[in-house]
Amino acid sequence: MACRRFNAPLLCAFLVGSAACVSHPPGWASLAAGNVRTLCAALEQYKATCEAYPDDLTRLAPPSRGAKPTCERLGVVSDAVLVESLLLSPRPSSPNYTFAYVPDAPLTSPRGGFAHYQLRATYIGKDRAQPSFWVSDAGRMTVAKGHPASASDEAMP
Repeated sequence: MACRRFNAPLLCAFLVGSAACVSHPPGWASLAAGNVRTLCAALEQYKATCEAYPDDLTRLAPPSRGAKPTCERLGVVSDAVLVESLLLSPRPSSPNYTFAYVPDAPLTSPRGGFAHYQLRATYIGKDRAQPSFWVSDAGRMTVAKGHPASASDEAMP
């Protein structure tokens, strides 16, 4: 099965440098890493427009048909598969991975939102050699094998 890439070269340069664009892990891990990068770029677009990170990932999905984008539904992620599996699902996941978005440091402005976030893609299959990924609003993406990735793990090359 071919691995889909979600604008990875552009997003890699933004997050971890263009060298990472040529050295993705294979298979589902590559898809999960690409999804993390796509979501990070979408979160940055959301912040640029709405002046804060959202309280949940549903805010990144497209608005209802005919409705204008707002901070309630900005539409910064338009890939239908990604929207359904990661943004609108009660348990965000893709094959062999679960995704967790954790906003942090609530803002006290009338608009609300958050100053920071962490995003994690955790491998849930049986092959302990498969990687998990973690990234924060600071843009540093880490990778770990055998356990959920965190800030203290090795940075993606």
